[in-house]
Amino acid sequence: MHFVVLQIQCSSKILKPWYGCVVPEEASIADVFTDYSSGVLDSGGPIPDQFRTSSLEAWVGNKKTDQVRVNPQCSVGDMVSSLGQYMEFCVTIRGQLRIGMNQKRRS
Repeated sequence: MHFVVLQIQCSSKILKPWYGCVVPEEASIADVFTDYSSGVLDSGGPIPDQFRTSSLEAWVGNKKTDQVRVNPQCSVGDMVSSLGQYMEFCVTIRGQLRIGMNQKRRS
């Protein structure tokens, strides 16, 4: 089990704010997104369906402002142990222009 801090956004709109929780290390990053976006991890409501079925980018790092893009199919255990506990998900609705997301994180 790993403690992670999660956030979901679309462009500059926060769909789910930063939230800390424990997830299984063998789970994929995509599985964590599915559970958080549906409200399973935080007992909150789900994000709208249009965002849950859209294009997903996952970013992981040791700070909220210093992350690298990762493959959503990677395991939580591998990513957290090598990159850090902060995971940010960026969803893009089909046909929408991606604006400003994670530009400051590119290194």
